[in-house]
Amino acid sequence: MAAWTHIVGGGLSGLTLAAALARHERLPGPVVVSEPRAAFANDRTFGFWFREGERALLAPEYEIAAWSISTATSETQMRGRLLKYGVRTARSVYEAALRAIDRHPQISLRQERLAQKPDARHVFDSRPPASDTFRLCQSFAGVEIELARPHQMTAVRLMHQITATDSGIRFLYVVPLGPRRALIEHTEFTTRPAEFARLERHNLAWIQAHYGQDYACLRAERAHIPMGLKGPQCAWGLPIGARGQMTRAATGYGYATISRWCRAAARALVERDRCRPFATAPVFRRMDALFLGLLERRPDVMPGVLFKLAKNMSGDAFADFMMQTRLRDAARVIFAAPMKPFALALFGQYRWI
Repeated sequence: MAAWTHIVGGGLSGLTLAAALARHERLPGPVVVSEPRAAFANDRTFGFWFREGERALLAPEYEIAAWSISTATSETQMRGRLLKYGVRTARSVYEAALRAIDRHPQISLRQERLAQKPDARHVFDSRPPASDTFRLCQSFAGVEIELARPHQMTAVRLMHQITATDSGIRFLYVVPLGPRRALIEHTEFTTRPAEFARLERHNLAWIQAHYGQDYACLRAERAHIPMGLKGPQCAWGLPIGARGQMTRAATGYGYATISRWCRAAARALVERDRCRPFATAPVFRRMDALFLGLLERRPDVMPGVLFKLAKNMSGDAFADFMMQTRLRDAARVIFAAPMKPFALALFGQYRWI
């Protein structure tokens, strides 16, 4: 018997969609999730901003009300009034989704790698896109550490010490995960995938400079995430996750977007037997294109651009823009951003920036 819905890939987006379908007691037919992994490692940390009304949907394990952005010479700290920064580990996401799938009699998880599009009324393709299709790449390598003494951090170092490189920018991301635990992660926004070993050396140097040898490594994570795709992706059915461009091109944030879309898609499938593909508003697509153009052509100006953008916006407006949740915040960004680089980028005059 063919499945009613077949989800290809059991990563964040595939499992989130299956878990959203599992919230409905009766489904129009069987649901299958095909995933080659036999075990799910705690291999990611998902960061996002959330309002109190989204707590149940996004289920933060940790939450912080302040975040900062800095260059080599300046730092600005923001605090959310309505929004907090939340963090959820892959283990939490995977375990919750797998429990929901296991409890639902119409949903099954198969350990398999498909060679062709499955036969089903609805097919969702969450396979990660090939790196040669990325317009730009967000590469990161991180390590969760446990310290012997409390670290005293009260804010997320969102983009710490932003530095221009020959192919993009690099920065440090530091998130407190309890009084003595933290995630230390070096990230590059770059025209080509960065070397994980180099990012890991940056992590080690920073940790030892701040904490010496007085820490323990609990786990590591690393990945390459697309910052925009060069063109439409070949997909078996409806593309979701990174293949469906649900990770924002300018930031890489995707967890909240995927969670919201999957909840709405599951409802539409059950109630109307159809759902619409994910789509980004044109204004956000245009703004992301300008940002990526600057990153490609003038990475040397990006630390100053990002710092001024954060300094000129409220914490809530900055967070809303990063999560591309409200169109009205796009206007705030236009007025907060440094005028010269974006105006010249709009007309392709990068050399005059």
